[in-house]
Amino acid sequence: MPLLLPALPTDLAEQAALEPPRGCIAASAHVAEAATDSTFPQAIPAVLRARADQGPFRVFSPDELASNRIDLTDEHGHPLPWVVEILSEEICHAWAQGYTETGRHALIVGYEAFAPITASLIQQQLKHRALRRHAQLGPLPSIVHLLTSLGWHNTYTHQNPALTSALLATGDPSVHVLTPPTPPARPQPSPSPCASWSAAPSSSPASTPHPSTR
Repeated sequence: MPLLLPALPTDLAEQAALEPPRGCIAASAHVAEAATDSTFPQAIPAVLRARADQGPFRVFSPDELASNRIDLTDEHGHPLPWVVEILSEEICHAWAQGYTETGRHALIVGYEAFAPITASLIQQQLKHRALRRHAQLGPLPSIVHLLTSLGWHNTYTHQNPALTSALLATGDPSVHVLTPPTPPARPQPSPSPCASWSAAPSSSPASTPHPSTR
């Protein structure tokens, strides 16, 4: 007889809380500080190349690295050995999922406009990972998506945060969404003394960044 797992708790509150990603915020802050004076095409390839030098790592992309100006080629213009491109979001996810199931790390780079194609695949993987946690099996590396929309000039047509919304709606504790910070607003000049009578203090709450990925 096969060993059947007991039913998963239906109430999200009954699921055990997960630890935050190990060192992810600190590492991201360190990379961001080091890349302060770098543009996106300069910073991202350098970070990925450095990560590939540290151990098993793969980048999967549905043929969108060049259009996002992410240069991961050698001196001859050929893709680096750890870079895989194929024009299929579903295959990229399947390969990345299989790769992470072996305990290795993977990154998927693509436009957020096309990323929702993989929403069902990712949700199925979340269920699989929930079963692993419920069975008290060891953790596996996460699949990390780098979603872009401002990497080239078609900004309006390549903005669609539907994948982010769908994953956050699952309430799964293993989902983490990191977004670029909103640049601080420029300070407004103080009103002149003769106009100070009309400068009423604002009572509106502070604005928060919109949770869309770039």
